[in-house]
Amino acid sequence: MIDDSIDDMSGMDKKALRTAYLISGYMQQTLTEREKIELDDWINQSRQNLKLFEELTDPGKVEKYAAIMQQMNKKRIRDKIDQRIYAGNLLNRPVIKWVIAASIIGITIITFFIFFKSAGPTINPDIAGTVIIKPGSDRATLKLSDGSVMILDSMQNGMIKNEKGVVIRKSADGQVEYTNDTVPLKEEEAFNTISTPRGGQYRVTLSDGTKAWLNAASSIKYPVVFNDTVRKVEITGEVYFEVTKDKTKPFKVTVNDVAVEVLGTRFNINGYGDEPGIKVSLVEGIINVSSKHKSSMMHPGQQATINSAGDLDLMDKDMDEVTAWKEGYFRWKKENIQDIMRQVARWYDVDVVYKDDIRNENFGGIVSRKDSISKVLKIMESTATIHFKTEGKKIIVIK
Repeated sequence: MIDDSIDDMSGMDKKALRTAYLISGYMQQTLTEREKIELDDWINQSRQNLKLFEELTDPGKVEKYAAIMQQMNKKRIRDKIDQRIYAGNLLNRPVIKWVIAASIIGITIITFFIFFKSAGPTINPDIAGTVIIKPGSDRATLKLSDGSVMILDSMQNGMIKNEKGVVIRKSADGQVEYTNDTVPLKEEEAFNTISTPRGGQYRVTLSDGTKAWLNAASSIKYPVVFNDTVRKVEITGEVYFEVTKDKTKPFKVTVNDVAVEVLGTRFNINGYGDEPGIKVSLVEGIINVSSKHKSSMMHPGQQATINSAGDLDLMDKDMDEVTAWKEGYFRWKKENIQDIMRQVARWYDVDVVYKDDIRNENFGGIVSRKDSISKVLKIMESTATIHFKTEGKKIIVIK
């Protein structure tokens, strides 16, 4: 039945259906190694393909549209595909072609999930229209020096590439490792970037042995091999570092206009754009933090907060609370609800709306990041004078 339908398709339609099959297999973790390579090749063909892949693999969006389309029959789905394929002269315009192709892939992948899926969870008719919000997981992309992008969570463990005499591998425990295979070439630096989406986290071991943990919606840009007298990396979002000591090469991290310089230590940087300031927290060792107007040496147990004007303030801070995310927990001590909900939004990939003024509400507790969002919200409701209402992937905070 499905083979007959494929025979009747145009070349463009077959390509879309093939892409839908690959993305569906990626989400069900059923792709062969050859199919994974095929999917990676398609993703790297254009920025549009990468954007489309990220959209279609968003769990909340897939569940939402699948639940809605469960009410439709195969003929109506087929008709919608045909409407986009046979769009007359519009197909001769490159931008319109991509939009139509995106629509075809979007509809065909949902078709796979509803009618042709042989494995994975099914959608309960009793909760049609309900969006399932899942906790974050190990998800990230790796951008290589040649501009190609790899989806790390879909790749098999093992060697990824050899760049500048450094072997890039994905290890069995789900992290990227850089190890010197030969004497590194002293030439123009090649940079890689690892980025996590909302609802993602990842780990990387750099070529000098330094380890970095990326929280959700974060990135780190670094040279494949450190050739300079200073080991420099750039980050966005939140990253925890365990820096390998090297007295000849200080380690320097920059986020916006803030710089942190160390020799060997453990520290956390929170530099999200939606936070009121950049926070640098020192777990072990000594670091120097510099802003536009001030520079300060930090000692273990201290946290530096730098506002948008470049002002720097030091305070004592519980490091267990700061680094709880790295250990798989939310840990709050009388934290403002708005600060908490920004963390929740990034980890569960949801939007937060405030119906009432809740600026003075605080909460304390320890919650596993593996728990469902409904459990997290219930725990918060039980100890605070606030309530939550969920609409799709939107959390409404009510007093």
